[in-house]
Amino acid sequence: MSDALLFGMDSGLVPYVGWICQVDSRDRFRLDALKSRFVVVTDPPVTHLQAGAQICVTIPNQEIFNGQGIGAAYKRVAQYQLSGGVTGYLYERTRPLTQQEVDALYGEFRKKYPDWTAPAWNGDGR
Repeated sequence: MSDALLFGMDSGLVPYVGWICQVDSRDRFRLDALKSRFVVVTDPPVTHLQAGAQICVTIPNQEIFNGQGIGAAYKRVAQYQLSGGVTGYLYERTRPLTQQEVDALYGEFRKKYPDWTAPAWNGDGR
């Protein structure tokens, strides 16, 4: 779910929400997203560009929603009905992500963007 959308609904969230990737070609995936204790994902994934231009949103969204890859580190804690038949879900990270999970995520990104390389990861993103 877009950080800008959350800020528009409640500007008091700004100090608590990290900026995330919205457009692959402009932002790339932002590692800070994996440091967050909570994430919001949607079903279906919400994007505003042509298909494939926002895999930095759709791939992590789907992995968390499906509990696969990086999603294995999260548990669902709340559900929200949004407009247009979209459902939002709040997830809490229950454990640090592993280097293997981060590498696998970047492996998916590299199918489209071969120059996106996985960062070194020690479980808490430092």
